Parts: sequence; structure tokens; C-alpha cells
Amino acid sequence: GQYVVPHFRFDRSQVTVLLGVDPVADGPHALEAQRELAESRRLQHGKIGRLLAFEPLMSSAGSIADERYRVGPEALADIALSLVQLVSARAPQEYAWVGKKVTAYGPAGVEKKHHLRSGLLTELADELWDHRGKCLLVAGGPNATSSSGPALLNAVNLLNSMLENDGITVQVGTQAHQHAAGTPGGLQDLLGRMQNSQIEALVIVDLDLAYRLAPGLKFVEALKKVPFKLGMFTHRHATGKLCDIVMPNHHFLESWSDGEPKKGLFTMGQPTIQPLWDTREKEQSLLRLARMASS
Repeated sequence: GQYVVPHFRFDRSQVTVLLGVDPVADGPHALEAQRELAESRRLQHGKIGRLLAFEPLMSSAGSIADERYRVGPEALADIALSLVQLVSARAPQEYAWVGKKVTAYGPAGVEKKHHLRSGLLTELADELWDHRGKCLLVAGGPNATSSSGPALLNAVNLLNSMLENDGITVQVGTQAHQHAAGTPGGLQDLLGRMQNSQIEALVIVDLDLAYRLAPGLKFVEALKKVPFKLGMFTHRHATGKLCDIVMPNHHFLESWSDGEPKKGLFTMGQPTIQPLWDTREKEQSLLRLARMASS
């Protein structure tokens, strides 16, 4: 198969569940998610779309959720797998085998383990099943990079399929986003190589990984084993303090850009303001470094 980032149609969802992800703040398609999520929260036919968030840290989306539950990063996969068990019991016979694979994630045990209200997951599964084809579950972001990340993502994909969301609130094919080629497994591989002192130089661009990644990934410890760290950031943060050199980067409102967010859709962005400080485009900085290295 091909690794793709689906286009989530928040505007078509009447019940949206976020598992450790903040679609309105993270990623290059945050503006699109903001617009569609706002549409789902508009009163239509006497109803407003519901939003539930399970997350370790307060997020922009979590701050406007109808129900927000603070849980540790390790709880996200458990919650998703518990929902898989509950939804598979309501799904057609073709999904009967699924429930047998996740018997260790009974809702009562998961709720007790992660200090959730008794009966919450069963109620949520009922609500999702009643809105199949009109609901949406989303996971990803930094919380999907932990060791349980693949289980979390696979469980959410399976849930959306069982709930008949594919092609309605979850779109792939030409509608899939192409903003990133990296995967959670790729990040774990990089961290492993850093821990084993196999990376001699690392360039980090506009990512505060020391703050955003789960502590269990031990990013800070791994970064200390890299001899040379170059950071390109728009502002000071925890990761920048750990770099050997920091090159100030333009804010996105000061920058030129281009991309192909969806297959066949090409875009170009231009700056809206002049640079306020003595900064430079990250592409320009990289080109200058390349010239210096080749001279």
C-alpha cells in the first residue's frame, strides 16, 4: 500500500473524536480544518456537530470541544482499541473476527486504568454507531510517534471503515493530502540511529520536538548524542536551546512558498509583509550552506 494522509471532512461529521491530535493548529492544512470544523459546529436542522477530545496536553481543538478528557499518550491506543471492540460487536458479521483480536481492551478495564468515567466508552461507541457515515475519528501528530502509535493509527483507520466513513468523512485517492512523506516508523528509526551515535549532523526546521514529542521517546537524550545540531526557527523554544547553531527563519507571512497539497493541485504563496527582523528564508539559508560546503 501507499502511505497517505486522508482528507478529513470535518464539515460532514456530526460526531468527531480527536485522539491526541489538533487538526486546527498542526500541519499545513490547519486552515482548511478550521473552516470545516467551524462549519460542523454551526446550527443546522436544529443540531450542532459534537466534538470530543482525548489528549495529553491542552490543544486549540480541545479547548472548544464539548467533552475533553486529559489522558496520557499511552492511553490513546488503549481507548481506540477498546472502541474497536465495542464497535465490532455492532458491525456486520464480516468484522466479527476483529473483536476477538482486542479482547484485552475491554471498556471497563481501559476506563479504570486511565481514570475515565465508567460507561464513557460504551456510550461513545453507541453514539458513533448511531451516526455511522456521519462521524469521524482522527489520530496522529506527535502522540502517534510513540511505540503504540502504529496501533493507534491502525485502530482509528479500522474504526472509520467499520463506521462506514470511508469516502464520506474520510477521503483518499486524489483528495488525500501530500504534505509529508515521513511516517511514525521513520521517526522512531531516526531516534534509534541518534541513540546509537549513527547521526553526525542533524538539521531541524521549525519543529520544537523537545516539547512536542512524548517523553518516552527520549528525544532530548538522543539529540545530545548528535555531534552537530543546526536549527532553523522563527522563535526561541526548547529544541533551539539544544542546537549548536540557530539560524533565524522567516515567519510564514514573510515567506514565499509552493507545494502540491493534493495530487494535481499546485499552489504558490507569496509574502504578505516585509521581514520584520534580520531573518532569512530557510531555502535561502540551505542554499548558502550548500555553496559554502562545496567551495
